[in-house]
Amino acid sequence: MTSPFSKIFDEAGGEDGVEKILNVFYQTMAKDILLSHFFVNKDLAHIAHQEKGFMVKAMGLWKTYHGKSLSHA
Repeated sequence: MTSPFSKIFDEAGGEDGVEKILNVFYQTMAKDILLSHFFVNKDLAHIAHQEKGFMVKAMGLWKTYHGKSLSHA
């Protein structure tokens, strides 16, 4: 599927690269003094994995997303 985000996605390392970036992002947020309470006892790797699916779909690179809707997340 062609998307204006294809080049950025590829440069980030594709699915694996985007998931690694999101893992670092959520680990950093979980340590933040103002945000850490949102992540207590949460599986950060699972959150990053689900967010990757949402982002890739939002970028137009996947046709479907199988995670929770925004209102349920």
